[in-house]
Amino acid sequence: EDTQSIELWYWISEEYWGQGIIPECIEQIKKFAFEDAKYEKMIIKCDSSNSQSIRVAEKCWFQKEWILKKDQYVRWDLIDRCYFWLLKEEYLWKN
Repeated sequence: EDTQSIELWYWISEEYWGQGIIPECIEQIKKFAFEDAKYEKMIIKCDSSNSQSIRVAEKCWFQKEWILKKDQYVRWDLIDRCYFWLLKEEYLWKN
């Protein structure tokens, strides 16, 4: 709450992959977060080996901030995660 940021997580059933649903949802969330709720930063975390999630973040104009090695357990294995961010100023500039 003190950082005025919001973290996005997304998942969609495989039968809906490639239909642009998640990017469309993210665009609506960005609009709400930056225009209505007055957040200053949005963050997306995803598995560094999940190329589709990385592509979604990049398509929605998020910038890769860092990769944390062995950051989260998934099915009993530690995975690396990518952290992406988008600042309110960048959102307003692109819109």
